[in-house]
Amino acid sequence: MTPQTPVLDAAEEVRLLTSILNREIRAVENCDLDLLPGILEEKEQLMHRLESRGSDLAATLAQGGPKTDELRDLLACLRELLRRDMRVISSTARSLREVLSEVFGYSDREDLVGLYKADGRKNPTSRTHAERVDRFL
Repeated sequence: MTPQTPVLDAAEEVRLLTSILNREIRAVENCDLDLLPGILEEKEQLMHRLESRGSDLAATLAQGGPKTDELRDLLACLRELLRRDMRVISSTARSLREVLSEVFGYSDREDLVGLYKADGRKNPTSRTHAERVDRFL
């Protein structure tokens, strides 16, 4: 934990994680993928803090009373949000695989193999489709 990081109670940290996951879901759904590295860093830092406070969380849950009930409710909501986050990310990954499959299938059908290198940049030694057509004509 850095000196600037305030010490939050368990419920506040679960609320913060919920907020981070909601932002992650919105970023993926809105294709704002540039936001994901920052969100991932925030999520990892918070998860590290939560993991280091495991015994504190367990003690809070064992106490009983209103704080425990609140924390249990927050954790149940968090569990559902984590499932949604996983579904959104899995769906996006599946869609990207399908798009890549189509692009590679198209490039094979249209004799575009070699047009792009493995890193996605244009292969400087490849000819464009227009150049091939010009040579054909």
